[in-house]
Amino acid sequence: MNLDHSYSKEELQALTLKMRKTANTVYLLLQSCEVHAFIEFNGLMQKYVDLCQRASDAGVDFTMFNTHNDRAFTVHAHDIEYMAEKFDCIFGPLFRRNLVLWNLFKKKLELP
Repeated sequence: MNLDHSYSKEELQALTLKMRKTANTVYLLLQSCEVHAFIEFNGLMQKYVDLCQRASDAGVDFTMFNTHNDRAFTVHAHDIEYMAEKFDCIFGPLFRRNLVLWNLFKKKLELP
């Protein structure tokens, strides 16, 4: 992958379509495992695709939105609420039972 490449809107649309198809396939595989919290990971994946789709609809190249490039999506409160709900289902009980681990997690995210 050429890290200096800037994708056209059409290329971004094609990428998000491929990402959605991949996420949908992963969902079927996760369901076959019959572990609810494991399936919730797909909710995070689908929300990520939603954010990518919204960016591509606006012609914004989202492909370098990550911590390594310090670039981020434009999000709405409902996006964050949804992601928090999924994350809480997966890891919430762990962190509520062990605040030391929660504080370590926040520290690694460089949060106050």
